[in-house]
Amino acid sequence: MNYLKIYTLLLCAVLIAACSDDEEQFNSGAATVNLQETAMTVKESAGLCTVPVVVTGEHTGTIRVTFELKDHNAKEDENYIVTTKTLLIPAGQETMNFEFKTVDDKLVNDDRSFDVEIADVKGASIGENKRLTVTMIQAFMKRFQELGYLPERLLPPMFPMCQWDSPLE
Repeated sequence: MNYLKIYTLLLCAVLIAACSDDEEQFNSGAATVNLQETAMTVKESAGLCTVPVVVTGEHTGTIRVTFELKDHNAKEDENYIVTTKTLLIPAGQETMNFEFKTVDDKLVNDDRSFDVEIADVKGASIGENKRLTVTMIQAFMKRFQELGYLPERLLPPMFPMCQWDSPLE
């Protein structure tokens, strides 16, 4: 019985010692985190899209970047999906991608957009390019408009011809 207590105490001590090394060593240098672009246009059917996040300056430890999404007329989890809103950039790595996936609803609709913004950074400072506006377009519809086959603004499906200007009038 005494051996069981001693083994249990030793096991607890080993587990506590093993877990104490799991803390992140955040960057202490003068690093800055920016989004590579401030505007991005993607097709609604594009699927997985990447947004490069760039680290400049002294980068000797981990940097944690937290993002915030602001919907304009696109809705998260309906028009696009984000798997994680936090990136951990390891020491020495200068670029890492924030990822989102577009959802093609197979409907004809106007362009949709949302913002990706760097909300918080630990281990660095936020640079000037902290917001990216993503616009999702239906590329085939734009081509039809350029060729003159469709109006600039799409009409509701229940009144497809009511508001178009007729060339016969």
